[in-house]
Formats: sequence, C-alpha cells, structure tokens
Amino acid sequence: MVDRLSSEKTRVAAVLDPQAIEASVRAEYRRLAQSIDGEQDEWKNVIPGKQLLSRFASLTNLDAARLKRLYLQEATPRTPSPFEDILRIFESLDRA
Repeated sequence: MVDRLSSEKTRVAAVLDPQAIEASVRAEYRRLAQSIDGEQDEWKNVIPGKQLLSRFASLTNLDAARLKRLYLQEATPRTPSPFEDILRIFESLDRA
C-alpha cells in the first residue's frame, strides 16, 4: 500500500505541476486566439457553440430554443449579416 501511495503522489505531482499547467493553458489560449484571428473560419470547429449556448441558457434559466430565437431576432437585421454564408449557399442552390 505504501508503494501505491508513493506512486500516486508522484503521478499527481507530475500532472499538477504549475509550470506544465501554465504551458498547457498558454498553448490552448494561443490555439483559440489564432483560430479566431485567422482568415479561415476554423474557430467554428474549435469553439463548441451548441454547448456554450446550452450552458448559457442553463445559467440564465432561459430555454435554449427561446434563446436561439432571441438571437436570430436580434442578429437578422445586423450588417454585415452573421448569416451571410448561409444565405449565399441558398442563393447558389436557387440558381442551380
């Protein structure tokens, strides 16, 4: 049992190493920032929008479907439209 305890202490100490945690957090932050700042829309694959919306809805005691409708209602009249890519896809289907 003493050997097992020693082994676990070593494992936990390695996992909770402050420098390793800081390096990991900084690397992940860089990856997220680059996905947002980049030319491509990589952030859409990196940031879990559906889960974020669900969590926000839960924290604010709002129904997720109602929150989506509120977002759509507010975002629709904006310029540039956040739905520009989707609208282009449907327009191209109409022309096909």
